[in-house]
Amino acid sequence: MITNERLKEIFLGVLLVISGFSLGWVWSHVTDADLNDLSVSNTQLWYLSFIILYLVAFSIFSILVRTKWLALLTFLLSALSMHIRFSFVPLLGASVFGGALLMFWSYASIGEEYEASAKIFLHRVVGRNLGMFFTALSLMLTMIFMTGPVAHENSAKTLFPKSIFVKIFERLEGPIQVLLPGVKAYDTVDDFLTNSVKGQLKDKNIQMPDAQIKIFVSEQRAQYANDFGIALTGKEKVVDVLYDVLVRQLQKFMMRFQDYVPYVVGAIIFLTLRGLSFIFYYLGLPFIWMVYVFLQTAMFVKTERVQVEKEILVL
Repeated sequence: MITNERLKEIFLGVLLVISGFSLGWVWSHVTDADLNDLSVSNTQLWYLSFIILYLVAFSIFSILVRTKWLALLTFLLSALSMHIRFSFVPLLGASVFGGALLMFWSYASIGEEYEASAKIFLHRVVGRNLGMFFTALSLMLTMIFMTGPVAHENSAKTLFPKSIFVKIFERLEGPIQVLLPGVKAYDTVDDFLTNSVKGQLKDKNIQMPDAQIKIFVSEQRAQYANDFGIALTGKEKVVDVLYDVLVRQLQKFMMRFQDYVPYVVGAIIFLTLRGLSFIFYYLGLPFIWMVYVFLQTAMFVKTERVQVEKEILVL
């Protein structure tokens, strides 16, 4: 017969599995999204809340559930639910088992800290022992990302997203104008060429009709299109053209390393997620505390004081 305590443990396990599935569902949108759109849009920031949700569910489960076989089974199901929306490949299989084992390691560490503590301090019991959990989470999300289409896109665009190029261009617009006088990121190609021609004519005190300037601009645009091997109508923004030219050159250089790009992208994603883990912890800690207080208020869990024997050293 299943006891009331075991039912509560199963309930917390189900919540952890559901939160894992939810995180996998959200992450599937990240892996399907265009990397450049993803990096510049703030609408995707709400995705991070699902990481915090998973952190809260894991922390509460690890504090309250002491049945180890149930914990291991829950972590396996939770990791599997995170991957279930993706086509199975050996890499994802390794991700499921590796992530589950690392989460169990973190769970065991939290249990040891909990048993050794005379009073429950969440930041001490949980906070000190989430390292392996964040490693597991970063590993699983990275493995999922590496099997998605984004990691296998044009390698130059993947490693050097357009949003980063635009930010750099905006910051360095002044110094760049030393080499390309009058260039502005969001001017059209024809605007840039027209301003450039007019500037040169002004420096030489030469007057030229606007119709003649348009012809000269058209000729220069055709020359640039021929030199760079791209089609130009004149309406393209300067920053877009420069990025496309840069990506073409990078892609030519990187073709021989194309097979290694997903691994480089994976390493970047893993290190980024793992490096940001302390932010998720501090954002999640108040929610862990609130859920813990709610469970106490709802009589789902209660606090008892017990006497324990303690081993000490004496002289």
